[in-house]
Amino acid sequence: MIFDTQLLSAAFRLNGGLDIRDAVTYSVSLGELFGMYYTEPRSRRTYQDVKLFIPNFKSIMPEPLRGSWHPRVFKRSSGRIEFYFRDEYPTVFEYNSLGLAAAVNNACFDAISLAIEPLSRREKQRIRSIWSFLVDNRVSCKPLGASIASQAMNLVSFAGARYTFKPNFRNSLNDLIVFATALQRCLEVTTADKLLARIVAEYAGVSTVETDDVVRLSFAGAQRPEPGPKQAYKNRGWALVDLLRLTLDKLSISGR
Repeated sequence: MIFDTQLLSAAFRLNGGLDIRDAVTYSVSLGELFGMYYTEPRSRRTYQDVKLFIPNFKSIMPEPLRGSWHPRVFKRSSGRIEFYFRDEYPTVFEYNSLGLAAAVNNACFDAISLAIEPLSRREKQRIRSIWSFLVDNRVSCKPLGASIASQAMNLVSFAGARYTFKPNFRNSLNDLIVFATALQRCLEVTTADKLLARIVAEYAGVSTVETDDVVRLSFAGAQRPEPGPKQAYKNRGWALVDLLRLTLDKLSISGR
């Protein structure tokens, strides 16, 4: 089962009030939870300002070089994908997908510790608390791959005509990336956004199970529209660019 950012945040605040043991989440959700991005974009049309870069633990710098560490040294290994929507929505850069998944799935706090060095003391304490929460609950993390990012672009195209995206467009895109992940992997997702869940269910041809507070969607046996050259988002002139030309298969990052 995949949990979205809202439920992860609620579970962290409630400190045990919501059971997420052995849950699966996505790197974009943890990025929101950690507060890796500035709340508002410095440019009106581009969401690319990130506070830190988390290195992929497999490409972490050798011990002798750590004395000359700089926040951007690990930028290349952290993962970076660009979502381009022409003038319809702001361009979004997603960072840290690879580094965050590697750190969480391998319980490598060294990577997190190096990345948060330039942050304030308060931010460091908050991230350490979240890290302990994730480890205690054995939460695993899936990185963002090209096929899932492409499926998320298709969901943006489909949902945009039926749903008013959040003022911070990155947050809405992250929600759709979570749904795209569950759809591509035929998993179940739990969310508090009932309207968006119904729209995604319509897209995938599945039903929802609603309670007072959350909605569950199971994508087992879903239609799972495959991203391809004739998909709607490409017909609109949108583009998806993996700036590092790295794939999930090459990195061999797996969950616990």
